[in-house]
Amino acid sequence: MNENIPSPIEMPEEGSQKRAFTPWEVALAWISWLCGYIFCRANGPLAAMLFLGVLYLSATVILKKKGAKFTFSALAVALSGFLIGLSLFFTCSGFIQLFSYGYSILAWLCYVHVLLGNALKDGFTDYVALDFFKAAIAPFFSIAGIFRALFYGRGQKSGKLILKIIIGLCIAFIPTVVVLALLSYDSAFNSLLNNIFSLGEGRIFNMILAAALGLPVAMYIFGAYISAEDRKTANVITVASCEEAAKTVRVAPAVTVLAATAPILFIYIVFFISQWSYYISGFTGVLPEGFSYADYAREGFFQLCIVSVINLAIVAMAGVFMNRGKAAAKWALKAISIIYAICTLVLIATALAKLFMYIEYYGLTPKRVYAAWFMAVLAIVFILVIIKQFVSRMQLIAASLSVLVIMFALLSFSGSERLIARYNVDRYLEGSLATVDVSAMEPLRFASVPEMVRLKTELEERGETGGLYGETLRYLNIMKIYEIDYNDELGHMNLPWILARKALGSVYLPDLGEMEMYY
Repeated sequence: MNENIPSPIEMPEEGSQKRAFTPWEVALAWISWLCGYIFCRANGPLAAMLFLGVLYLSATVILKKKGAKFTFSALAVALSGFLIGLSLFFTCSGFIQLFSYGYSILAWLCYVHVLLGNALKDGFTDYVALDFFKAAIAPFFSIAGIFRALFYGRGQKSGKLILKIIIGLCIAFIPTVVVLALLSYDSAFNSLLNNIFSLGEGRIFNMILAAALGLPVAMYIFGAYISAEDRKTANVITVASCEEAAKTVRVAPAVTVLAATAPILFIYIVFFISQWSYYISGFTGVLPEGFSYADYAREGFFQLCIVSVINLAIVAMAGVFMNRGKAAAKWALKAISIIYAICTLVLIATALAKLFMYIEYYGLTPKRVYAAWFMAVLAIVFILVIIKQFVSRMQLIAASLSVLVIMFALLSFSGSERLIARYNVDRYLEGSLATVDVSAMEPLRFASVPEMVRLKTELEERGETGGLYGETLRYLNIMKIYEIDYNDELGHMNLPWILARKALGSVYLPDLGEMEMYY
């Protein structure tokens, strides 16, 4: 134990010995509740970034005071989580924001878990995936510890009393809501409720509600600290148990695995030969007879994606279950992995070629970008599978997770929504795209506004005030009313919102009632 760690605050106990908390841990309990409150009030990217900032800063400062050892692996996980959390400021895609937020929280859990010496193995190894899993479940081993820490010493009994009250309130929540709904028929009672809950524009009630709902979040956050400090999951999953499990499940003879995988490889060979001219069209840019661009791109695309994922599962299962006691078995496993990886790379290249032909004709959408991103990630993973067969020391799982995190960071910080809008507008203005699908711009939200303002200006200069011009005006009005103006609170603001507001401020935009002349 580090000498700088404050002495624990002894908590009088009756009966069995219970854990004592240091002053730093008491402070952690209150900070955890603050984080829970912010989490419940985090409505928007800036508010979510504030929550993540408090999490990472408090963990770094307090655990440094507690004498935690900062390892490279812990700092790498923390840096990846914190940076991806910052991407909330650069994107307005709900899909990307959700995964960015989720990964940042998961990385924080792993950061605390590893920082306090709970990593299964030192360094960035294939056990990192299990470290993430253990970090996610560890808080449940100390889920109620926050109440004893919040009200330590003489206040311990008060803490227990408050916990019992909270449990009772949780039990009463559903019947209370039902009773309120049944009694709301009375206009006087309903008016009274409205007056109570609208006090101070609802802010006081919302603050109390956020503090109450933030307690379960605080319990989880504080549980992560205490479980990591006390090594609560030390015996849940260990390196020895993993190695023993790996030896136990490696029972499939090499001949059996070869017999199980050979028929699928034979199907791939027949498939490639029979469909060669059809799929090669995606690389040559020549559309097969009887197909439209949309039909050709969609025909079999999702099936190819699913088959690629299945191939990855087959390679993984062969590696897990094959008995590699003999040298011949090891070479057989290498052969299976390499051949499956090459076949899958051909499938991925075919699917991407079909997708790019579709994009060339119809332009970009978020779904098309995400599909291309997913196939690119999958392709890199299969390339790593091939490399693993020649570089046995490579940590394949750790390398694959690193690729996934790096690729997701690139997607998050790329501003893909604005790039999609810019690509479509540029292609239309240069004449290589028939039109701009305005309805497809809606998922881009206010990230598309600067490019749509540019399209409006260009159409005005060209004297084109027909259908596309009217659709563009209507779209900008909708974005202004329901996105820009509606999300004008500080917590909702981010870079796409700022750029969109600036772009709208530079042009005249008729209101919806004045726009009938453009249709």
